Amino acid sequence: MGSFAGHLLPGTFFILFSVWWSFVTAIRFIQSKYYSTAKKSKANYLASSSMPCICLPSERLRRAPIESYLKFTAGVIGILGEVITAIEFNHVVTPGIGKDDISVFGCDNQSLHEHSHMHKRDSQLQIQPFYFARNNLQHITMYSGFVMQAFVEILIHKGYNLPKQSNFYFALIAYSVEAFLFGFHLLSRAPMDIHLHVLLVYAILGCCVSICLEIYNPSQIMFTYSRILFTMLQGTWFWQAGFVLYPPIDSDYMKWNRCDHNQIMIITNLFCWHLLLISLGLLIQLCVLSRYYCSSKKFRDRFDELIVIQQEWEKKNDQIQIRENGFRETRFFMLESDEDEVYDKNNLSPISSTTSDSPSAKSSQIYNSKV
Repeated sequence: MGSFAGHLLPGTFFILFSVWWSFVTAIRFIQSKYYSTAKKSKANYLASSSMPCICLPSERLRRAPIESYLKFTAGVIGILGEVITAIEFNHVVTPGIGKDDISVFGCDNQSLHEHSHMHKRDSQLQIQPFYFARNNLQHITMYSGFVMQAFVEILIHKGYNLPKQSNFYFALIAYSVEAFLFGFHLLSRAPMDIHLHVLLVYAILGCCVSICLEIYNPSQIMFTYSRILFTMLQGTWFWQAGFVLYPPIDSDYMKWNRCDHNQIMIITNLFCWHLLLISLGLLIQLCVLSRYYCSSKKFRDRFDELIVIQQEWEKKNDQIQIRENGFRETRFFMLESDEDEVYDKNNLSPISSTTSDSPSAKSSQIYNSKV
């Protein structure tokens, strides 16, 4: 990630996913309000860690967890990119001066002059036949957290009976790992570099808090919008950091003094403007989609399938799988609960257990319902 492209890649991922989340979340919220006004309890808003790709042409693809597959693929691409860029053959090691040494950026020109002369006089260059940049291990770990989250979402869609809201908990773990890594990513760096990463950690912590609030109350849209806001802020700030630390054009107008306090304050202002403009964009998007949804029947019919798909997805983490070969339940945690419901295979209606809660009694009820 120590390059311009290395910052643009994760930033693009965060921006694209957050834009899609904002679109689907706005549609779901508008649907809940529209049908509530029409006195039809057809759609109630409920948060989701991933959104169905309702714009795809095939019905099967619209019901598949395409976003989870994309997150998994994007994470793997990021891991491979970090591994490839970390490997270097015949690497030249210059002892004493690192790329983030404060003197290199002009904070202490006299120190830089003496430091460089000392190494020219007393040190010799070392060449390593094989070199792996250890700094890339942190970026690999960051991508791994989101790959794990996507994997859990795929398992839930496949019917594995994981604990409720496992997708949100693993999303919280992924963002927490990212915040922890970038929080300790600041040692021996220039002041502006440190400030950029501290602001990035603030955005990541905002995602963590938003996910905790979504777990507490998944029907509150503002908690979902908060997660979307801070995820998009991460993406745009990755781009901003790439332009500041690794300017793509060798021009004096693109260069920053990484030790100038005034320029560091400009970075703080830029962060605030990122936050304000993203909030304004989300508000405009919600207003435009609300106008089109309420005024266009064609637009409503096109996206009303989203209600059915979301309801199907919500059941996948709760209902017990019943297969044709008899009673079968796929679990990772073999725990009995009084809240467990058994569903009829034909109409997926719950079968109440009035006599006994034992597995044998439930199996008997299923058999009687089939007869």
